[in-house]
Amino acid sequence: MKAIAIFVLKAAAAGAFLYFVGDLSLRSCFAIIFVVALSWPWVQKELAPTFQPYEMAFSPNIGVMLIALGLVTDEEWMSLVMDRPPRFPWTSLNLVHYGVSAVILSVNPNGDHLVHWNAWNQPNFYTSNIAIKMRLDFLKVPDRLGEWSPDFYLRPGRDGYEIGISVLDEWWKANEERLTKSGIIKEQNRDWRFGTIRLTLAVLPYRVSSPFHLEWSQKLMETLKAEVAAKGWKYDSIGNAEIGHFGNSYSTEYVEVWIKHINEGY
Repeated sequence: MKAIAIFVLKAAAAGAFLYFVGDLSLRSCFAIIFVVALSWPWVQKELAPTFQPYEMAFSPNIGVMLIALGLVTDEEWMSLVMDRPPRFPWTSLNLVHYGVSAVILSVNPNGDHLVHWNAWNQPNFYTSNIAIKMRLDFLKVPDRLGEWSPDFYLRPGRDGYEIGISVLDEWWKANEERLTKSGIIKEQNRDWRFGTIRLTLAVLPYRVSSPFHLEWSQKLMETLKAEVAAKGWKYDSIGNAEIGHFGNSYSTEYVEVWIKHINEGY
C-alpha cells in the first residue's frame, strides 16, 4: 500500500507539472500519465540488471583466525576440534568442520536480500542480508570475571563482506598494541551494546556477486579479478569445458568462499 500511495503522489505531481508548466491540456496530461503507468513495469524490467539466484559457500579457517589473534595455541586448537561432529544437531563445531552456505534467492530494489542458510537447527532459516554471527562456545577464554567465548561473524561492511572474530572489549584493550603491530586487523568496530569489538581479518569485495546481478562480460570478470587480487584474495574458476563450470572460488588464509549459480555443480 505504501508503494502504491507513493506512486499515486508522484503521478499526481507529474501531471500537475505537465498541466501548469508544460501548458498541456488536462486530457493530454492524463493520457501521458496513463501510458507511463502501463509501460513502467516493462521499462523497469528492461533497464534493471538481470538478477540470477546464486549460492555462497563459506569455509572459514576458524583455527587460523583464533591462533593469529592469540586466543589459542596450535596444540589447544587441535585438542578442541579433534573429533568431527555429526551434521545434526548443529553446533559451532559444525561451522569449523563443514562451513556454512547461503542461497541468495532474490534482491529487491531497496537492496534487501532474501537469503536461505543451511545452518543451525532450523530448516527454514532466512535473513534479509548476507550476514551471520555464531558464538564459538567450544572455546572458553578465562578472564577476571570467569570465562567467555568469541564470536565468528560475516556481515556487510563499508568495502565488502567483513569476516572476522568478535572479542570482549577488555581482552582487546590488553592485546590491542600487539595485534595492531601485527597488521592482521583490517577493520575494528566496537559494539557498545555488548561490550565487544569486531576484529575483521578479511574483506570480500561486493563485486564478487556482480556476475549474478549484471550481464556477464569478459570486461566484468577482469575488473572483478583485479579488485579481489588488490584486496589480497586468490581467484580460481572451478571446472572446465569438458566437465562444466562449478562456480568461482575466492580465498585468503582465513577463509575460502565458493560462489556459483544454483544450477551449477549438480
